[in-house]
Amino acid sequence: MKKLLIPVAVCAISLTMISVGFAGLFGGKSIEGKIENISANTLTIQEDQAANQAADQAAAQATPVSVEVNQDTEFKDVDSLAGLNQGDRVKVDYEEDQNRNLAKSISKVEEGAQQPAAEMEKPAETESNQQPAQY
Repeated sequence: MKKLLIPVAVCAISLTMISVGFAGLFGGKSIEGKIENISANTLTIQEDQAANQAADQAAAQATPVSVEVNQDTEFKDVDSLAGLNQGDRVKVDYEEDQNRNLAKSISKVEEGAQQPAAEMEKPAETESNQQPAQY
């Protein structure tokens, strides 16, 4: 009995990891960018080029993505679709369903939340990293 315990546990863990991996492939998608257009129940989002680093470098700009909002859509950092404006940055988790994109969650992203490392301020010099005074 003990000889079977370890192989069964390894198989169970492996199957769990595989199912989680495939859920990511077939489950949902995510996009982060600026809102180009808002209608009664649809957002059109232009994906940030920095967020889309795996995209083909030859493409000048990604195609905007339209997502439908319904009663099941969860809002984070904003109360509802009415709290969003054209030009706002958002992150939308969605899934494809019969030739349409259904928003699962919409989060408003603050403008300063994603600064590139090169643009971050350098730390101020302190006495500990300055050279000693010459007397």
